[in-house]
Amino acid sequence: MANVEQTVNQLDSTEIAEIEDANKKRKAASVSSVSEADTSVVVGETKQKDSKQRRKKSKINPVKEVKDTSEQSDTEVEDESNWMRKELAEINKKLSKMLTKNDSGLKIMMRELIKKMKDELLKSVMHKIETLEGTIFEKQQVNDKLANDVKRLEEKLNNEKEEKQQLKMEMTKQQLIHEEKLNELEQYSRRNNIKLSGCVDKERETAEESVNIVLKTLNAKMPTIKLVKEDIDIAHRVGKFEQNKHR
Repeated sequence: MANVEQTVNQLDSTEIAEIEDANKKRKAASVSSVSEADTSVVVGETKQKDSKQRRKKSKINPVKEVKDTSEQSDTEVEDESNWMRKELAEINKKLSKMLTKNDSGLKIMMRELIKKMKDELLKSVMHKIETLEGTIFEKQQVNDKLANDVKRLEEKLNNEKEEKQQLKMEMTKQQLIHEEKLNELEQYSRRNNIKLSGCVDKERETAEESVNIVLKTLNAKMPTIKLVKEDIDIAHRVGKFEQNKHR
């Protein structure tokens, strides 16, 4: 913007001084210079339209990173500024050849052209700024959503850890209770069971036969106890049968 205003000031001071010292052959020089100015303006407008079309084709992808978008916008603005300075330099060069102190119409025309170029440049810059702000706002919303998701997942994970710890403590407690009860059952079972060794064994022995062998053996060894079948709930062999061995 400062370069454009500086150029306008140059038109107001330096070029006016050169106008006063110009050659008095104004008409011939004016006709030739006006033709050149028109051609320059048309070329300038054509370049400006081509620049607009290139800017329209190069749409900003909102998915890209904010840093890339900012760098691209700065580069485009700088390119447009360089193009403006180049155009203004060419305009100044041609004005030095065609303007005289009475050619106020061309002076007004060039001021209007410069003002139009300034407005278009400002409009382009503002559009890029708005686009960049929109992209930043969208990414900020995405970041906020991700932050909320992370926070919610952390809370859920902490709750699950607490539940797991409680379940682990409960399982440990239940295991101790079961082990204690199992030990009591085993002790009770041992109090009601006896194991006899050396009894004559045979293959496929039934439970009733085992009971009779136990009664016969115990009554023979300890006749005072006088055992009967009702005193024994069940009797069975322990282990696998092997020939010529006792279980």
